[in-house]
Amino acid sequence: MTGQPMPALARPVGGSTLLVAAVVVTVAALLGGDLAALSAAVGASVAPVFLGLTLLAARLGRDAGPQMLMALCVSTYLVKFVATALALALLQRQPWVEPTWVAASVLACAGAWLVGHVVATWRHRGLVEAPA
Repeated sequence: MTGQPMPALARPVGGSTLLVAAVVVTVAALLGGDLAALSAAVGASVAPVFLGLTLLAARLGRDAGPQMLMALCVSTYLVKFVATALALALLQRQPWVEPTWVAASVLACAGAWLVGHVVATWRHRGLVEAPA
């Protein structure tokens, strides 16, 4: 598959995540006010950045061998995990952040991201040939 363009998977993944992020921020604004909406927006930005960096790393390393690509993705995941944990720990101590809304938003957006991946994989399953 080297040299061939990757299928367009971003639409179902990004679309579902943006829709859920908008719903969570709106619900937070209605139930908790401006502070809750801001916190939900912060959480909604964390999940796509965290998950999208792996897609970017895979895209950049797609012409590398399988071992190099796996090493790139695993190291990217480790760096993202540590950076996200530090960011969330720092955000938790801020007076302008409600941790409950940040956590709810991160979980909802990560779930939407995963559902979007399942939908995209299901739609593009015929593009990958099984070994004979």
